[in-house]
This record gives sequence, structure tokens and C-alpha cells, in this order.
Amino acid sequence: MRVATLNLAHGRGVKVNPLGQLGLRRKTLEKNLAAVARAIRREAPDVIALQEADAASDWSGGFDHVAFLAEAAGYPHRHHGVHVDVDRGSLGLHYGTALLARRELAGTDSYAFAREPTDTRKGYVLAEIEFAGRPVTVVSVHLNSKSAAARKRQVHTLIEHLRRVKAALVILGDFNTKWESPDSALRLIAEELDLRPFQPDSDAQNTFPAPAPRWRLDWILISDQLRFRDQWRWPEQVSDHLGVTADLEWR
Repeated sequence: MRVATLNLAHGRGVKVNPLGQLGLRRKTLEKNLAAVARAIRREAPDVIALQEADAASDWSGGFDHVAFLAEAAGYPHRHHGVHVDVDRGSLGLHYGTALLARRELAGTDSYAFAREPTDTRKGYVLAEIEFAGRPVTVVSVHLNSKSAAARKRQVHTLIEHLRRVKAALVILGDFNTKWESPDSALRLIAEELDLRPFQPDSDAQNTFPAPAPRWRLDWILISDQLRFRDQWRWPEQVSDHLGVTADLEWR
């Protein structure tokens, strides 16, 4: 099974804009997402996890980015969790995490973490997908970018929810932390749920900030029923993060 993860950065692409996606026209945002779709088609994952994935939001063109990507990349199944869902004044913000899949997604769920004063609201989605006749639970998660303490609170919530999962488990997303950090929420969830990453000490897997990444913030964690055949960064920049793809197999 091939899996991938990408922080979409609300479709703002690779050019630096003082207003971020708010200063971009819909035509430009669609062009940026079309470049993402081309990269997804080339990588050809069975399922891809997305973060900072917008439903129709005023600051990012007013259209559903996840639906646009699903159609443009040729993915018939999707699940989108809107963790930030506010209409404030004239600005509507509706975004979160998502999964696109070639195969049917079952048991879909979405969860928004408790609000934290340090960052916008984060959360995760999960679904079950069949791989070689056996179920795999796949999670797309985005953790707090500003506070290690907040990330740990979020991870404790995630751990409690995922302890009930009986199937093999794959967690993908933007963890906003490094493996070697002493207060790493990433290492905490790996230890508590008996998960493992691919070559956790490798700088060759760094993903942020693109195009010359200094930190590895985007991770794929798998349970011991599975093993990595390989993992790699995407060769092109379509966001401020580099995408990550991994090939997995049953042990």
C-alpha cells in the first residue's frame, strides 16, 4: 500500500505573499491546487492525508479545495473534517484535515481538539481502508504549531481515541515537532501506541520550510503489523511543506 501526506497551506502555493492565501485570486489558487493534483497523480498513493485543507472559505477563493483536488487527481473517495468552522464578520473560515483515497473509506470520523490560545484549532480525521484483504485505519492529523504543551495535550486525546483501534494503524500528518526533541509529542504517541517512523534521525527526510527544509515536521507512523519498504520526499515544492510518500507492506 502506498500512502502520502501533505500540508496544503490553504492552496497558497510556493510564492511568498504578505497576505498569504487571502491576497490570491481564485484562478491562482486553482492553478496552485492543479500543481498539487499533478504531484499526487505522479506519486499515485492509495490514500493521501491532507492538512490545512479548506472547504469553501472566504480567504482562499470561496471553493472546496478538497473536492477540487479529488476530482483533479482522480480520487473517487474522500473524507474532510472541518476543525475551524467560523463565520466572523464577512470572513468565513472552514478548514481542517482530509483523506483522499482510491478505495472506499469506511468508518469515517472527524475530531477537533480543544481550543488552544496559542494557535488556530487543530484536529484529525480517520477512516478504515482495505489493503490486501485486511483493514487498515488511516489518520490525517495536524498538531499545534506554537506550543509543545498543547501538542502533548492533543496527542493524549489522540492516544485515548486510537487505543480502541483493532486494525493496523497508519498516522500521517503535520506534527509540528521533531523526533529528537526532548518534549516531542511525536515520540510520545509512537511509544504509547507502539508505532514507528521511517529513519527518524535522517535529515534527508526534512520537510519544512520548503524548498530547503531544515526540520522534519511531516511524519508517517505505522503499527507493527506493517513495515516500510521505502519512504521519500516529493521532488517538487507545491506548498511551504514538502510532501512525503511511503510504500508499506504486511509483515
